[in-house]
Amino acid sequence: MARGITSAFLYQLAAAVDGTYVDMAFFPGDQDEKLLEKHQVPLWLATNSKLPPGAFDIIAITNSVLQELVNLPAALHYSGIPLMASQRAAENSPLLIMGGSNSYNLSILFGEAGDGLVDGVLVGDGEAAFAEIIELVKKMGKMPRAQLL
Repeated sequence: MARGITSAFLYQLAAAVDGTYVDMAFFPGDQDEKLLEKHQVPLWLATNSKLPPGAFDIIAITNSVLQELVNLPAALHYSGIPLMASQRAAENSPLLIMGGSNSYNLSILFGEAGDGLVDGVLVGDGEAAFAEIIELVKKMGKMPRAQLL
């Protein structure tokens, strides 16, 4: 995905929002994953800033094929992000927004009463809405997550 068009495109959309810092993170390779786990380093570590995912307000996740979803719970858990939306809200964890070409299959992520692995789904790549979502989150500040969503 590091060379993928979608990730670079979403990065550009987010970076175009005034006052927004954008970074990227990717699933590590097998050897790196074992090393990160051994040293308790988050699996998702920002590429440029080296900040953990909890340092950000929004985590945008792209999903191209259904098989990628198998890695999501482990990536969240080993990055210090609670798996359930209610836990993320209680701990003021980042908002998780997922999109991509497989997004039409993502209803499995919502769990019971919307208490699932992601907080929101953009159908497709979200090119028409992604920057607007970032702007809304900035404007709404620290309001309760349920209101924000």
